[in-house]
Amino acid sequence: MDCREVYAWSGSSPNGDTITLAPGSSTNIGQLRVGVGTTVVAGNTNALKTNMTLVMQGGTFKLNGLNLATSGLYGTSGNIQNGSDMTAATLTVQRNAGDVTYGGTFTDGGSAAFGLTKTGSSMLTLTGTNTYSGTTTVSAGTLRIGNGTTDGSIVGNIVDNATLVFNNASARTYAGVISGSGSVTKSGSGVLTITGANTYAGGTTISGGTMVLDAANGYLHP
Repeated sequence: MDCREVYAWSGSSPNGDTITLAPGSSTNIGQLRVGVGTTVVAGNTNALKTNMTLVMQGGTFKLNGLNLATSGLYGTSGNIQNGSDMTAATLTVQRNAGDVTYGGTFTDGGSAAFGLTKTGSSMLTLTGTNTYSGTTTVSAGTLRIGNGTTDGSIVGNIVDNATLVFNNASARTYAGVISGSGSVTKSGSGVLTITGANTYAGGTTISGGTMVLDAANGYLHP
């Protein structure tokens, strides 16, 4: 398929529509939009391309146990999940040109874990309440949790080899473990409570709000 944009949107079906991306079907698609009532399922590891942007507008995208990569991710709603009971899967967002925000959610969607990797020099902001159990890896650029008005959340461990920012406006708790060579910044007016024994090697900056360490286990790198 050779086109700039593809819209995956539910029609009149009360149960919504399911679309499977077959091998080679997305070779020259620049942007894939997943709308309300639609479920898009990856058919193979080439279901997404590193030059394709994934836009979530209320639908569901399932990795289906496959490791996939996209050049960008944004949208105000929707759900991205592994959707497999057998094999863990990771979505890599390779973004170099321009910061993006994703307001939907990431979930496991099955017994096998979903994971997220951020690469590229730009910033990816997450404002959804995410419940996936896999690892979040920040390999380059910035991963920001919350935008200062709408709080996002992550529950799993984070490997931070670049820049991680918690930008929460209300009280939040992070119970995972942050490791890696990168730095952590707390911004936003809210309180962030850290309960994990973190081992990351970079610096810690508090530019807004309050960061509280749990008396028993909470630890930050100096």
